[in-house]
Amino acid sequence: ARLSFFDEKNSFMLYPGEGHGLVILNGEEVTSPTQLKKFDVIKLGISSLMFVPLCGDGFDWSNEIKRD
Repeated sequence: ARLSFFDEKNSFMLYPGEGHGLVILNGEEVTSPTQLKKFDVIKLGISSLMFVPLCGDGFDWSNEIKRD
């Protein structure tokens, strides 16, 4: 699987992989690019991962604090 972040729309996408294993999102097979939402569950083999975005309504990396 592959993830991408599009900063102009502040959105994340999940893409199916090219390997033999399935990519499962919230219990459904991912067969085409799919937009991710906060707390979606991605299953890869026996591993389950919860998607927790580090950018969103309250924060994005363009607002990062500059340190001297």
